[in-house]
Amino acid sequence: MDYRRLLSRWDILAMILVLLVAGGTWLYLGRGAGGEATEVRIIRLVPGGGSEIVERISLPAEIDRWIDGPSGGMALEVSGREATVYHSECPQLICVETGRLRTAGDRSICVPNALIVELISDEESPYDHILR
Repeated sequence: MDYRRLLSRWDILAMILVLLVAGGTWLYLGRGAGGEATEVRIIRLVPGGGSEIVERISLPAEIDRWIDGPSGGMALEVSGREATVYHSECPQLICVETGRLRTAGDRSICVPNALIVELISDEESPYDHILR
């Protein structure tokens, strides 16, 4: 089959243009919602629907901390401008599988321990939320 008859030069040019726009959009949005993080915020969810800030850690920092929770707690490592929940005593370990938090707006949530670890920026983000 002769593919040159199926696709004209304009078809190929249009496909290349679409791929470039899609790639550029992916690279732009892949940087995160809020840019460089300036703070790690640890939030405890309170029964009845409220929350309280347990701790704020200014970045950059080098900290290894245990945070108590109803299911035992979690271990948090802050290195430079990144944070990682590397151990938790909850049954599903979703907070650990979240991996390294790198940009403002990234969160690790542990429902059994009722804890949220999130990176915050001083810069105002143009987005409300970004789901990944």
